[in-house]
Amino acid sequence: MTKAHIQEALSTRSIEALANYMGFTTESLRRDYGVDLTIREIAKRIEPNGKASYYPSNRELKVQLKATTEKQVRSAKGFLKFDLKVKNYNDLVYYTQNYRPAYLFLVVMPDDEERWLEYTEGELILRSRCYWYTHPFGTAASNNSRTQVVQIPENQMIQKETFTQLLDKIYPS
Repeated sequence: MTKAHIQEALSTRSIEALANYMGFTTESLRRDYGVDLTIREIAKRIEPNGKASYYPSNRELKVQLKATTEKQVRSAKGFLKFDLKVKNYNDLVYYTQNYRPAYLFLVVMPDDEERWLEYTEGELILRSRCYWYTHPFGTAASNNSRTQVVQIPENQMIQKETFTQLLDKIYPS
């Protein structure tokens, strides 16, 4: 595998692992059409016999994943700046215009690829940090030829509660 393919696979598995740990299911898409991963909420109900039953709640996040290294992002005034391919930028625009945003999950890995993953007898460590971004409603498509800079607030780092918070924005009660 190429270095880029390894980086992409590790970033996908890290997001899937976090989502699964938090009780969500994930689906990676072969033909992505602007969405690489779908994260679905699993809800719980109590049956008349008192036993718990789990079911898909119909709330889901559409995610475009991008893996990069620390040197490929720039930090300025509380924002991370990342050069996103115009096609990917515009995919996010069109999802937002259809009132169901897709989210960019930017997985930032160490520059030293030897630090991406550590496996010992007792641990498996994937080193990265991940940020989420979606265009504000009304963002116009880019006319650039190659890339468009995306500015991600540094406080939009993915935490355990992020998936539920993003779902609550899309599907308000």
